[in-house]
Amino acid sequence: QPLSKRDKRRNNITDKLADMIQTFTQDQHQHYRAQLQAIQVDMTMILRANPYENSPLDDSAEDVEREIENVTGGSLPNTDAAVKDYLALAGKRYHEYVQQVNHALEQRDADLTALQNRYEAAVAELEKSSSYKVQVAQREHLELATTVRSRLINSVTKKRD
Repeated sequence: QPLSKRDKRRNNITDKLADMIQTFTQDQHQHYRAQLQAIQVDMTMILRANPYENSPLDDSAEDVEREIENVTGGSLPNTDAAVKDYLALAGKRYHEYVQQVNHALEQRDADLTALQNRYEAAVAELEKSSSYKVQVAQREHLELATTVRSRLINSVTKKRD
């Protein structure tokens, strides 16, 4: 009895799955080693990065690849599948770390700019208030001096008379 399309498809999928499982189990050690190497490369790059500079870290794909090349010295895992695992993971966490650091730097710079603007606005307001109070004090002083002078003149003229 011939197989239906559904049965053929099911058999194809089952065969592919069995091949994938067999390939993975054969190269399991290399897969895990490649993933471990990728994680170690990321950790090394994160430890080497200096987030305390006043400039953002390089986060372009070329820079990350160059840094991976510097860390590994160009050595890659042995099998093609392990190389794919390694290339898929190496630099991924480092790139996320660099983006977080750069975002934090941008946020810090924005906060510092806002703080500087508030400071300058407060200084301008204090200078304006101080200038106004000085002008009021000068006017009051002038008025008081005029009043005292006129009272002295009146008291002297009353004593004369």
